[in-house]
Amino acid sequence: MKRGPLGIENFGIQMESEATDVRGLSDIEHLQILYASHLIHQCEQVLTELQKKGLLWGALHTSFGMETSASAALQALGKNSRINSTHRGHHHVLAKGLFSLMDENWNPLEPGSAKEFVPVVEFLNQTIAEILGLKIGCCSGRGGSMHLYDPSVGVHGTNGIVGGAIPSAVGLAFGAKHQKRGEIIMSFFGDGASNQGTFHESCNLAAIYKLPIIFFLENNQYAVGTKSRDVCSGYCLAARGISYGLHAYQVYADDPIAIHMVVREARQHLLSGGPPVLIEAVGYRPVHHDSPLPGSAYGYRTKEEEAYWAVKSGYEIYPKLLMDFGIVRQSQLDGIDAHIASLLDQAITPLVGKEKDSIDVKLWPVQDVETRSAFFFDNPNVDPFDRTVNNGMRSSGKQLETCNYVSDLVWKSQAMRETSYVQAIANVIGRWLAKDSEVYVWGEDVANFGQGPYGATKNLMHAFPNRVINTPISESGFVGMALGACMMGLKPIVEIMFPDFLLVAADQLFNQIGKARYMYGGAVDLPMVVRTRIATGTGMGPQHSMDPTALFSLFPGWRIIAPSNPADYIGLFNTAMRSNDPVLVLEHQQLYREKGTVPENMLDYCIPFGSAKVVLEGSDVTCVAYGGMVQKLQAAACILSESVALEIIDLRSLDAPSIDYETICASVGKTGWLLFFEEAPMSQSIGKQIIYHLQNGTDLKLKGKSRVVSSVDVPMPVSRPLEFDCITNVDDIVRYFMNWR
Repeated sequence: MKRGPLGIENFGIQMESEATDVRGLSDIEHLQILYASHLIHQCEQVLTELQKKGLLWGALHTSFGMETSASAALQALGKNSRINSTHRGHHHVLAKGLFSLMDENWNPLEPGSAKEFVPVVEFLNQTIAEILGLKIGCCSGRGGSMHLYDPSVGVHGTNGIVGGAIPSAVGLAFGAKHQKRGEIIMSFFGDGASNQGTFHESCNLAAIYKLPIIFFLENNQYAVGTKSRDVCSGYCLAARGISYGLHAYQVYADDPIAIHMVVREARQHLLSGGPPVLIEAVGYRPVHHDSPLPGSAYGYRTKEEEAYWAVKSGYEIYPKLLMDFGIVRQSQLDGIDAHIASLLDQAITPLVGKEKDSIDVKLWPVQDVETRSAFFFDNPNVDPFDRTVNNGMRSSGKQLETCNYVSDLVWKSQAMRETSYVQAIANVIGRWLAKDSEVYVWGEDVANFGQGPYGATKNLMHAFPNRVINTPISESGFVGMALGACMMGLKPIVEIMFPDFLLVAADQLFNQIGKARYMYGGAVDLPMVVRTRIATGTGMGPQHSMDPTALFSLFPGWRIIAPSNPADYIGLFNTAMRSNDPVLVLEHQQLYREKGTVPENMLDYCIPFGSAKVVLEGSDVTCVAYGGMVQKLQAAACILSESVALEIIDLRSLDAPSIDYETICASVGKTGWLLFFEEAPMSQSIGKQIIYHLQNGTDLKLKGKSRVVSSVDVPMPVSRPLEFDCITNVDDIVRYFMNWR
């Protein structure tokens, strides 16, 4: 048996500074790092006291123990950069804000006039206000301590899900590379996140696309109360990046000089086109996960261990080192602390008073109490999606005011041509790629076979080779990448081959994208489109045949559209691309080869969200459907034309705020009957929700009970006859109307 080395080139370095390295940084760089670390420490002390007084609601994950590492990393990173972070992210936000607002040559020993620090005080005021949940916070009080977002200083979100922000950092780096402004992205996360799939998918994506990103792993040795060594294989977590072709470094968090030099080296390396970088900073969290008490108080570590690490704290060691080298004197250090205390006092006093014992009630975000009944969906006079607390859940819609909406009259005046559903998809995507350089298409195999996996990107990879991009089979990673890309102003079109695969990316779709605008105070535009094909009725079996409509409707940050013909696809897709909200586009596989007419020379028209369409007029019963079921109802109506006159409504928009109740009510007012047909099984039905709202939120008069007709409530079997028996088909609809009253 022949054996040999793998022949893999790798770059992995452990760095530790020596006394001679102190002069590798200028005095100004040292002093700025010192100032930032003391600002972080004092701010965390103040927040801890406010929590003890009951003024801080919710969890507080302090950054004690990591003050100098964050300060050194972000001082070296420079202004031309962006970051995101984890739930324990105060130190990153504070350091990034300070270095973004102050002049690069600012000397903390000569702080200058108070006027120079006005932006810093305002930044501290808004950041601390957000941590306290106040309306003047950077996220209007909605994000709090774990969800801080301030793009004005390059902070693109801290995140409450472990590992949840890493894919969006890859998207930020993707956007930075596209915009060619020399920006570097840094994503902070902990040792626990390095066990998440999002970390590994993100490392791979960043490497294959050669993105300018530094992954900064803060290994504080504990995930809540679980020791990292007990749950992380391998002694060095930085080594995990080597297999992805990243340059990997390991440093100590109490060694700000080594951290600064590593980040500076990594920055230059990335600006020269080198591969992404992973930096592991090994430190120690002196207090419990979200408590001011030490971990030993909870029994998962010893006081002796804590004492060992206490003397290694960078916050304690670094000032002494600078004093030993004559860079700062004790009196000057005292002056720095006094200056920081003054800034914090200016920032915090307007929030909690001079005694720091109460919050002015005027600072709380409030809603109109009279609208609370709308929460229960039982007040027909109040729109449940138009409350103060809902503001920012979705974009204002102003970006849609210039849409070229069409009416039936316009259709009649246009020359029309015939095209297939799938060709309409390719045509309208191609139109957007041609007219907007910020549009990208990515997904599995979208640039292969000359047409993508099922024809929806036909010829686009040849016309736009750098913007129709194949991805790895990493749904969580490349869906999350779209979030960061949106934050950079790009407009990604993401293809998920089958809806069932969306579940692999559930955290990114629902915890991240679905909540980002709201939890970041309405400040994040998310102009992305996610396309997926419902394959019910094509023999794809239990894990390739899901209808995700009801799942997505649970998350109000998402818009959902389901075009049932080529013309509607073009119009609804155009509206989706103009929207600043994320839009799920549902395409039914069985519609792909169906043909319909579209305007001959008109690809830019729009169809409004929330506009259902009466596709067949009738007088006996209102039948509501969407997607592939619309075609089945039309076929059944032809068979039943002599016995019952169906009025068929194609919903087109399926998210709860966009349901066109006006069109449904007008039809039911004429027929007196309401039936909802869908291919989804009953447990995944949106028809039940719509009927409930109509019955409890309107004064609709019905001649009989409304019903939902759905498919059998099982995962779709692959056997052809079994699948046929499970799905609501044309014959089922015809039989239903034999005895429907």
